[in-house]
Amino acid sequence: MFYNLLSFIVGVLYIIVGVFVIITKSFRVKLDPIPANALGFLLCIYGGFRLVRVFIRLRKERRDEK
Repeated sequence: MFYNLLSFIVGVLYIIVGVFVIITKSFRVKLDPIPANALGFLLCIYGGFRLVRVFIRLRKERRDEK
């Protein structure tokens, strides 16, 4: 259960960082718009991927309990 919670939190943080990079165009250093958008998009996609994995794992655990 702790692993699922931690994975959920990390997934949300990746999405937040991705949106931050897209909006501010910086990631510790100033980035050009195209690399900043690409990095932000990839971070958001990876965060979404992690969230989907958490929900699939939770659904499987609930199904196994029954």
